[in-house]
Amino acid sequence: MNNLKILKISCCGANEFNDINEIIKFLKKNPRAEIGIGVSNQSTAHSRIRYNWIAHLFQTLKENSINGQTALHVNKLWSKIVAINGVLPLDLIELINNAPRDLRLQINFVGSGYACEAKKPEKLLKLINKCNKVKFILPYSPISANFITSLREKTNNFDVLYDQSYGSGTLAQSYQSVFENTLQGYAGGFSPENIQKELGKICSTQKKKTGIWIDAEGKLRQDNCNALDLNKAQDFINNIVSWENSVNKKCIDMLIK
Repeated sequence: MNNLKILKISCCGANEFNDINEIIKFLKKNPRAEIGIGVSNQSTAHSRIRYNWIAHLFQTLKENSINGQTALHVNKLWSKIVAINGVLPLDLIELINNAPRDLRLQINFVGSGYACEAKKPEKLLKLINKCNKVKFILPYSPISANFITSLREKTNNFDVLYDQSYGSGTLAQSYQSVFENTLQGYAGGFSPENIQKELGKICSTQKKKTGIWIDAEGKLRQDNCNALDLNKAQDFINNIVSWENSVNKKCIDMLIK
């Protein structure tokens, strides 16, 4: 039985080495796709190449009426400033204010090495409650579990990304459905070649029909690792759709029998 409703397929690692027109074509072809873009104090300060590229991308997305298909992945010192200090850097605020509708903001404070400093979520809670232009995504792993659970006790106004690799891109040994009534994504080592097997494992953890999203980056990069490879991303999506069709066909066959 298929207990997964895959709402989004997040293909991450897009940056200034990607052609914006090719990204537009990709998103139009794949309405469930979400492009993930890494931002940080080092790469995306005002007037740097990536900042200008994102601004151009956002303007082009709005001109094409493409909403809800982009996420900014906040890394390095910016992730600490957001998650622990509860503050959005000014350059990040500028990008958010010029983004298409339904932007998501993934705070990678675990992969950036700040999880041990995340003790109390009150500052982040205040930021989430007052910032209605974005939906926050927070990483759930053994090292961040207490912090995220404490935050979840006070609000469910964020999405949670289950990633047992701490952002390192290795496959999980098992998967877990963390919170009820909170949209959950799964990440960690997914590739076009292994995603169907991993979806079977994820599906077995779900006790009821649940909306999720799938997140991949490392195995979707160009061979030189500089940026997202849209051909690999398309293969990734195609294999997810193929898995869905196969599982749904099995369900229909069982009902007929």
